[in-house]
Amino acid sequence: MLYRISPPENTPEYDEWIDAQDEKKALLKKASAALEPIPFADVGTYDELDAAIAEMEKALLIMKESRDEYSRLDEMFPFNGEPE
Repeated sequence: MLYRISPPENTPEYDEWIDAQDEKKALLKKASAALEPIPFADVGTYDELDAAIAEMEKALLIMKESRDEYSRLDEMFPFNGEPE
């Protein structure tokens, strides 16, 4: 006996849009997480200052990469451009 195969609930375009929105959220979390190791309290020594600068430079690189990838995804899959 043949069973009728039901069509997928979402179109491939919609699934791709959803995946892009999830990826954009993950990029924002990644950028936020990059800030966690930066000491925001008073810096008391040269070594602490140097370490804080190194963490900031590392975080800045991660944040810029996340921003660039987010921008690329947002151009292709804007939040307000949800397909039907």
